[in-house]
Amino acid sequence: MMMSSTEQAFGREAMLDIFGPMVNLPDSDADQEYVVIRSIVPPGVVVPLHSHGDRETIVVTGGRLEAWLRGSWAAYETGEIIEIPSNEKHALRNGSASEAHLVLVTTPRMGQFFRDISAPVGADVSAERLGRFFALAEAYGYWNGDADEQAAVGIAMPDV
Repeated sequence: MMMSSTEQAFGREAMLDIFGPMVNLPDSDADQEYVVIRSIVPPGVVVPLHSHGDRETIVVTGGRLEAWLRGSWAAYETGEIIEIPSNEKHALRNGSASEAHLVLVTTPRMGQFFRDISAPVGADVSAERLGRFFALAEAYGYWNGDADEQAAVGIAMPDV
């Protein structure tokens, strides 16, 4: 059965990897005030502690996701909303055995950052790719916690 272009645009075939989470990015959002991104977070994926000036609103559309905000972890189930203010230190993780499905509403700038750091789904996390990520994050003015800051919120960073 052939998929329509709309089905393909919103299917896994069109998704990109951003170091674990998979995202479906719109073609262009330069003229928009916000961007809507569909995301799938596989089981076991962690988004380490970080912050940025871009506000994020995440709607959990399936599964379960945990977020570290305002000093503690909280679980969010299907239908719940995670509000992440600008410059708020936060981390995300899927500690369940099932995928977490999300809709993320954020700034076009964040959408462009995701485009800049993305790779095809299944791409290896190499030292070179991580180096590019950290260089781009710094260029965008984004903060990433160091190993001690990650450990303080219960995140063990892998060796690459």
